[in-house]
Amino acid sequence: MAFAMDYSKATEGGVADGTYEAVIKSAQFKLTKSEKQYINFDLVIRNDIDQHYKNMHVFQKVWPKKGTRDYSMGYLFMIGMNAGIPNKKEFASIDDMLADFAGKPVKVSVKNEDSEYNGKTYTDLNIKKWAKSEFPDVQHKWKAENEGSGDDAQMADPFAESSKSVNISDDDLPF
Repeated sequence: MAFAMDYSKATEGGVADGTYEAVIKSAQFKLTKSEKQYINFDLVIRNDIDQHYKNMHVFQKVWPKKGTRDYSMGYLFMIGMNAGIPNKKEFASIDDMLADFAGKPVKVSVKNEDSEYNGKTYTDLNIKKWAKSEFPDVQHKWKAENEGSGDDAQMADPFAESSKSVNISDDDLPF
């Protein structure tokens, strides 16, 4: 496969601050290592729109309120409104509502911000604003799980279809 170097698509390993058209891949309950529950929104920057960072993921964790352990339904409704979920739509459970977010287009503004936890500083990509997509007709092409990430990444695992085994002896290892 031939290709050309394209500096206009160069990235530094993450998504830069800015506003992007995205599609919600999933919204589901997850647990931290210490068994604290949260809702994880997994968004993918759309590849059917001319923009940088196509196919890169943006994650948003929604934590329950400390006192009640309930989630801010107002915040979830705001995301639903911007994702185009009809007003007054009824759901049998919060899990059903979260499942309905999948595949919905949104526009998000993100910012890389430093945070400190247990004496260590981390840089997190945070969603600062949710808005309705300017392009509600989603033509995003989902990538296979074994493909790379980033702008127009097309490199797949070259060994995925191989049925031959690879034998490596201890002498072949550098350690």
